[in-house]
Amino acid sequence: MKEINLYFQGQGLRFPVTKQMLSKMLADRDLIEIEQSEKEVRNVVRAYVGKNSKQMRVLKLKKSALL
Repeated sequence: MKEINLYFQGQGLRFPVTKQMLSKMLADRDLIEIEQSEKEVRNVVRAYVGKNSKQMRVLKLKKSALL
């Protein structure tokens, strides 16, 4: 989200949606993976990221969304 906002600021614009709105829209369109538990559904999943394979919560796009 930080990179998106920086890009838009560089263009003199403001990104029109919040992080929560963006993740909900992507989930509604079935473009990201979600975590489901008995209590809730999360649009953010745990994934190992980076050279040190640090576990982080991320929006994980599905491969089918990129093709």
